[in-house]
Amino acid sequence: MLPGELDIHLPPPRQLAAEFGLVQRRGLGQCFLDHHRTLDRLVRLAGAGPETAVIEVGAGPGYLTARIVRRTPHVWALEIDARMKPIHERYFGGPMERTRPVRFVYGDALRADWPAILAEIGDRPYVVMGNIPYQITSPLIDLLLHLRPLPQRCVLLVQCEFAQRLAAQPGRKAYGALTVKTALVAVVRQGLFVPRRMFQPRPRVDAAAVVIEPRCPPLVEAGNLPAVFSLVEACFTQRRKKIINSILDSKRFGDDREAVAAILREAGIAPVRRAETLTVEEFIRLWDAAATSGLQSPATPHTASTECPESGRG
Repeated sequence: MLPGELDIHLPPPRQLAAEFGLVQRRGLGQCFLDHHRTLDRLVRLAGAGPETAVIEVGAGPGYLTARIVRRTPHVWALEIDARMKPIHERYFGGPMERTRPVRFVYGDALRADWPAILAEIGDRPYVVMGNIPYQITSPLIDLLLHLRPLPQRCVLLVQCEFAQRLAAQPGRKAYGALTVKTALVAVVRQGLFVPRRMFQPRPRVDAAAVVIEPRCPPLVEAGNLPAVFSLVEACFTQRRKKIINSILDSKRFGDDREAVAAILREAGIAPVRRAETLTVEEFIRLWDAAATSGLQSPATPHTASTECPESGRG
């Protein structure tokens, strides 16, 4: 901690619950992490400096928040449970205190006014962090990859299995459509493993940090992303089948087996391979071959971040 930075200490979860009469709600994913060394490692993964803004999702009582403010005073913390407000006011200062280091925003992160928060941040580079409730992980990542401007990176503590799926390599069991679609718009790597015993109350599964850095631009042109996503999903329709059979079963390109085989050959992909063995680059080549042949996969409703921030942030 640098001179002049804040050093806020919250009591352990059980003591905090007794002091404020707080009953944790598992339905909100309230499994608190109060392990300073692990929290500090998460902050280091985010790379936040004194001039970096941090948006924290799912602040809870503020255990991670207290470690973030040791690095930067520019913190926006989103928390769905307004019962945490007295805790925040006790340890981070009341709402009228000008020296308050954190702007707490109460409400569902998926419905928050993100443009207003980004407007408050202004031209500062920013990162997103959080101990994320498992039930909102997928829609939250989709939301973050749509922000304008994009964050420099996101460091999210998520269910270990989900982190493995996002960061999986071709040929691994966890490698799937989610892996490929995310890799088209972001560079993803798994950070640190956090065993369930470190949380209070203890969840049913272990957690892991995933580091997501949005690509600018994405690996595929913006207008083509929905169709490429559709193609990827088609290839993984039956992941244990040969890729040619998966594509034919999906009906994305009709039922002309020779036409589909020709596209695969043009992309340099053997029709007998399985989708889980293809690299992201090979999926792009497959899309290019399909586009050249005129057999383009229809778009799906799901999209991802497709544009670069004009401000240069991200």
